[in-house]
Amino acid sequence: KSTKQLKSLVLWQCAAPADEMCWLDVIDPYSLGRAPAIGQVLNAVFQQRITRQWYRIAVADRSNRAQFADIVCQVQSNGGLFRLASLLQAMKPAESAHIPKAQVPTLFIWGTADRSHRKTRRWTAMEFVA
Repeated sequence: KSTKQLKSLVLWQCAAPADEMCWLDVIDPYSLGRAPAIGQVLNAVFQQRITRQWYRIAVADRSNRAQFADIVCQVQSNGGLFRLASLLQAMKPAESAHIPKAQVPTLFIWGTADRSHRKTRRWTAMEFVA
């Protein structure tokens, strides 16, 4: 893959591949979501429960958590999907991840209150840019 067509880049709440794999262990400690088919079944059966748990961890302001989750759960009730298992399964171990370095203006966005990233070394995202 080439970065030649990029004019600018926004990296939102992402770290270097090795750190993302550590984050994955926090999000899916028993690797159930990463298991093909099992992850999708669990995601489908417990979709709204998983959604509420996600927002409980990711949204720092307690007064907004329920509001965020309620909106997403309503969308799910109308056919919307939260494909967390597919995301988890698509993530590859650091040694197999090859990400070319971008040589463009880059904006890093990191919400320090997201408890799922409490142990993530956020500055490792600098590996993505030259």
